[in-house]
Amino acid sequence: MVAMEREYRDRGLSIMCFPSDEFGGQELKKNADIDAFVKKFGEDHGLLMMDKIATNGANTASVWQWLKDTSGDTSDVGWNFRTKFLVSPDGKSVKRYERKDPSDIEADIVALLEGGATKSGL
Repeated sequence: MVAMEREYRDRGLSIMCFPSDEFGGQELKKNADIDAFVKKFGEDHGLLMMDKIATNGANTASVWQWLKDTSGDTSDVGWNFRTKFLVSPDGKSVKRYERKDPSDIEADIVALLEGGATKSGL
């Protein structure tokens, strides 16, 4: 994801990462600790690290609920790193991807950055 962000940042790509404790407790406890851990990979990693959130259930973060609702797939997230959302520049269209590596969705990202539709019509 870092390499993809570096390659396409000047064309408008932003990657937001949402840590969560819902998936086996793999996250550090405090947001500041998560931020310090990510900075070990360099200051220019380019990823926008968000505060820890809930991705499922009654306490689902509003942004995550909006992503699910807008994508048309409101099913629970099995793991926050497994689920990716691609959002159009106008914020009106969202596509949800499950079990995809960033390289698997690169063509859709490039198409969207170029002002066209993705393979799936986003």
